[in-house]
Amino acid sequence: MTRRIPGPRRAAFTMIELLVVILIIGVLAAILLPAVGKVRDSARRAQAVTEISQISNAIGAFKAKKNVSYIPCGGSGTTFGGFLLKSTYSGSEPEAIYLKQLWPQLTLSSTGLPNGVELDANQTLMFFLTGFVPGMAGQPGQGFSTNPSAPFTATTGNDQRVGPFLDPNANKLDAAGHFTDPWGMPYAYMAFEQPLNSYRTTGFTVTTPFTSSVVPYKDASGKFIHLRGFQIVSAGKNKLFGPGGTTWNPGVGPYDQGGDDPTDTVNMRGWGGDDLSNFNAGPLFTSD
Repeated sequence: MTRRIPGPRRAAFTMIELLVVILIIGVLAAILLPAVGKVRDSARRAQAVTEISQISNAIGAFKAKKNVSYIPCGGSGTTFGGFLLKSTYSGSEPEAIYLKQLWPQLTLSSTGLPNGVELDANQTLMFFLTGFVPGMAGQPGQGFSTNPSAPFTATTGNDQRVGPFLDPNANKLDAAGHFTDPWGMPYAYMAFEQPLNSYRTTGFTVTTPFTSSVVPYKDASGKFIHLRGFQIVSAGKNKLFGPGGTTWNPGVGPYDQGGDDPTDTVNMRGWGGDDLSNFNAGPLFTSD
C-alpha cells in the first residue's frame, strides 16, 4: 500500500504582510477620495445650474399662463416681511390685490387658505409654482383648482388642475415648502415687483446654523441686475450667501474663491465665492 505524503502547508499571512496591505489601501484611498470629492462637487454644481434654469422656466410659464409680470417675494408679513396667507382678506392687503390679479373671482372672505401662515420668498415662489402650502391638507404641490372662486381647494366634480409649473419632487421640496439646492439649502429668490417699482431690499435670509443673508445684486452702474426680472441664487457648497447689493466684486472679499470661515462675519471672505445664480455663467468668484 502506497502512502501519500502531504505537501507543505500554506503559511497564513504574517502581521507585517497584513499591515503592508492596509497601508497600500490607505494610500490608494488618500489618492482617490479627493478626486471623488471633486467629481461629486462638480456634479452638484451642474445640478444646481440645471435647477436654476428649471425654476426660471417655471416662472416664465406661470407669468405667461396667468398674464402677470412678476411673482412677489413678500407682502404684509411682519416676521420676514413675507407673503401672508389668510383665510379672510379685507381686500386692501398686497397679498389680496395680487391674488385677485390671478383669480378675479376669488372669494376673499373665504379663501380656503390657512390663516396667518407667513411664507418667505422661496416658499412664496413655490406656493405659486406648485400650490404647496406648509401644513395644508388636501393636494399639496398639485397646482390649483380651475374653480375660479376657490382655486386652493382639492379637485371636486369636473374641476381640473392648473399646474404645477415646477415638479414638487419630494427630494427637492422640503416639508416647509422650500425648493432646496443640491446642498440642502433653499434657493434665494428676489424679484422686481411692479407695485414697488423695485426689488425688495430686505433680501433673503437663512440660518444653518450661521445666519446668512443676501440682498438683490446690482451692476457697476448701481442698477439691479435683471432690472425688471428676478434673481435666483444658490449658496453653494459652503451654504453661505454672499451679501449681494453693490458688493459683488468677483475674486475679492466675500467673492474670493478661497476661504469660507462662517465665523468671520466682518470680512466674510469667500462666503459667496461659490454661489451660483441665474445672472452669471459660473460661480460668483468669476465674472462670467
